[in-house]
Amino acid sequence: MNLKSLINNLLVNYRYNGARRGYAILYRRIIEHNELSISGFKWGGVEIWKKKWSKYDKKLSPLSYQIFSRYIGEDVNIIPLEILAGIVEPILTPEPFKAQYGDKNNFDRLYKDVKKPETLVRNINGLYLDKSYKTVESPLDDLINNHPVRIILKPTREMSGRGVRLFVYQNGHYVDSEKNILSKEYLDNNYKCNFIIQEAISQCPYLSQFNSSSVNTLRVATYRSVITGDVHVINAVLRIGASGKDVDNAHSGGMFTGINKSDGTVGNYVCDWLGHKETIFNGVDFSRQRFQIPRWDAVCQFAKNVSEQILFGNLVALDIALDENGDPILIEANVGDFSGWLYQFTTGSVLGEFTDEIMAYCWGKYKNIKCSLILNN
Repeated sequence: MNLKSLINNLLVNYRYNGARRGYAILYRRIIEHNELSISGFKWGGVEIWKKKWSKYDKKLSPLSYQIFSRYIGEDVNIIPLEILAGIVEPILTPEPFKAQYGDKNNFDRLYKDVKKPETLVRNINGLYLDKSYKTVESPLDDLINNHPVRIILKPTREMSGRGVRLFVYQNGHYVDSEKNILSKEYLDNNYKCNFIIQEAISQCPYLSQFNSSSVNTLRVATYRSVITGDVHVINAVLRIGASGKDVDNAHSGGMFTGINKSDGTVGNYVCDWLGHKETIFNGVDFSRQRFQIPRWDAVCQFAKNVSEQILFGNLVALDIALDENGDPILIEANVGDFSGWLYQFTTGSVLGEFTDEIMAYCWGKYKNIKCSLILNN
């Protein structure tokens, strides 16, 4: 084996082993957060599950099955998150294309005929541009002169709501909840490069009832079949911001609930990012009221239309809002960092009926990568 083959082979294994270690920590945090008893983890179907999944990892821990089956029931297709992140995602969402499809500064060029928030100012690698990608010397002048009431500032290459801030126009300035005044100096000092300023959308009243201070998004997962090339909606959750928060992310105090992909009905409980279940959130009782996402068929078709434009990503998680008219609008395209725990806490196995198709394809590719590297002498 030559040096290049050895290094590449080590990197393939290093990624998977890193995923295994990382998710072992997450599983332990989930157990502690929910005060689950390790000795009580005797759940039916574990031996059948291990037989299915241990061929991909001889050291596979049963914790992923034992944890998630408590939420969604016994399901042999519950995918270990380390296998999802370490084997499936690298094959279905190749690393070189993640930044291209996920960078919010690319949305206006990549996703044609897709409704998106109105771009006002963008920064790419430190260079200020307008919505048409033309350079501007005084990026905030036009914004201040026209002053839409509410704007959103967010990094274009970050996820989980990191760095997202809402600014409101007051007395000739844009001010956020912490009294920061938007200026070029503020942007240069705090964001530096690769960010975007958009006009804040007004969400539809139906989604606003869950929390009015944040735009509550539908995280819709799609899969482009490696056999037929058709795009399918395979899973979905509703993400809800905590009262008073600008963002709906679970890592920022928000919670999420499952959505039935067939008809858009909402689950009867919500979870935080470590799986703590509640039936009441922001004063809304999910166990006593039946909710159904409006225009669900349109949401699914919208998700498919966006995903069809992502040519080098077969597994995508889209954040979709419904504007004041109830029309789907694209907020974020997550190509990679799939967050499979969202679904296995609420709706069912991540890949559902496509599990065997996906695993056969990804495992073959994964093994061939290692074999080709070994034989490339």
